[in-house]
Amino acid sequence: MRYPVILILIFFVLTISLPLNGLPLPSEKEKKFDAYLNEFRNSIKFSSMINPSSDSAKREKKKFFDFRVQGRRYEPQFEYTRLSSKAVKNYRLINQEKLKNTIYSDLLTESFEINKLKMFLIQMRGRPAIFTLFGSRLYPLPSRKEIARAENFLASIKEKSISQKNFGSQKMKAILTKALEEKDLKHWQVIISNQMSANASVLPGSRKIKVRESAKFDELDAKRLIVHEIGVHACRAERGHKMPLKIFSTGLKGYLETEEGMAACNEFRNGIKTGLRLFALRLLAVHWASIGSFSEVFKKLIDHGATEEEAWKISQRVKRGLTDTGKKGCYPKDALYFKGFLKINSELKKDIHLWKRLMKYGKIGINHLPRLEILDHMTNLK
Repeated sequence: MRYPVILILIFFVLTISLPLNGLPLPSEKEKKFDAYLNEFRNSIKFSSMINPSSDSAKREKKKFFDFRVQGRRYEPQFEYTRLSSKAVKNYRLINQEKLKNTIYSDLLTESFEINKLKMFLIQMRGRPAIFTLFGSRLYPLPSRKEIARAENFLASIKEKSISQKNFGSQKMKAILTKALEEKDLKHWQVIISNQMSANASVLPGSRKIKVRESAKFDELDAKRLIVHEIGVHACRAERGHKMPLKIFSTGLKGYLETEEGMAACNEFRNGIKTGLRLFALRLLAVHWASIGSFSEVFKKLIDHGATEEEAWKISQRVKRGLTDTGKKGCYPKDALYFKGFLKINSELKKDIHLWKRLMKYGKIGINHLPRLEILDHMTNLK
């Protein structure tokens, strides 16, 4: 990404701005825009709105497997919670703000564009073609090369089965809470939720880790979530909270592919291959969902070694956002986990200091490093 005007202005602004954690202080206008942006992002409630309602997901899962027992095919029909009027109001409010030619204006603007796209995506639920189009602008569909890499990886590993899950969400909450304490992440807490597709996820802005209420875990899951959710997601978010603006803790454009790639690499470095196997399956499922139905995705996952429960979860993830899942179309986010791993793993081989650099500024993409390191270096020179 190029910032021609911004980089020229840096020399002048740094002479009047005091450094904060290596970066210059934002202007009052930038802080105001950042606050509006944070309110807009919170009002969208994207992580829950993109998923089917809890009752809908449970009902459709039962119908799907009842039909399956009978040897019949059924395509789940999902229902969703409506977007709040507050989100639309906040969008109109922040859309009136003009922010040009300041140190952080490009970063703030790109963060606004991402959240605007997320709001539009929520509004397009139930319209498969346009929903997939908007979704692919947030998270590009996998390329042929990436699809082949995922297929090859799955063919190369032996562990196809899933171990016995012997404890539930409450014990996992206790394990993660202890891990947060050991990392000195004292502002963080673990909560139980019944409206999420993943077994666990991080809410960076509010410093929370969510665990799915009905999920079952084993000891390997616990190790994986500690190195993935806490070792990367929570630690990068906490670093972002120490940066000059909230966008560093909630995420800049492209940060998610970088961060999920880091999390996958962290698992791999700790000898955990189950996560990478799952990410390869998810990437393939995104591809299959973009051209086929829910039941077709489910069958292909079973053919690739997934259990029925695993196949349901992945199929629901890639088909969320659709009401009639018998139609082709997908939510492409799940492709970026394996895509991110391929990219970050390759870059880490070229730069032994890359991991430390990526952990320094919060939830940024690898593409943001040159810009931020210039700001950092020039501030320190001052």
